Amino acid sequence: MSSSTCRSRKRKPATLEKLLVILDIDQTLVHSTNKESSSSGKSNFTVWDKIRNEQLHVYTRPYLQLFLDELFDMECNKIVEVAIYTAGTQDYADEVLKSIDSKHRIKHRFYRQDCLFD
Repeated sequence: MSSSTCRSRKRKPATLEKLLVILDIDQTLVHSTNKESSSSGKSNFTVWDKIRNEQLHVYTRPYLQLFLDELFDMECNKIVEVAIYTAGTQDYADEVLKSIDSKHRIKHRFYRQDCLFD
C-alpha cells in the first residue's frame, strides 16, 4: 500500500495506540556471511567487519523494501513505530541500515550494548 492509498482508521483518539514493531537485522531482514554464496547468487552489498577484519556479503530478504515501505506507510498513519535490534556491533548495523534504509526512516535502533542484562 503506497502512501497515496493510505487509509485512516476511524477510532477515537483516546483509544488509538501505536504498535511498536521491532525488527531483528540478522536472519530476519538480511543474511550476512563472509563467503559469497554461489547458490544465493551475488550479494546485494558488502560491509566491513571491523572485529574480524573481513568483508561480509549481505543478502537482503525477498521483498524487503516492499515490507519496509508498508511499515512506513503504517507509521505515517500513526499506527506503528518501527525499531531495529541487532546482537551485532553498532558499526555493522549502521552500515547495513545505510543500504536497506537509505531514507533514514528507522529512528529507533537497539544495538548489542543496549541489550545487556546484569
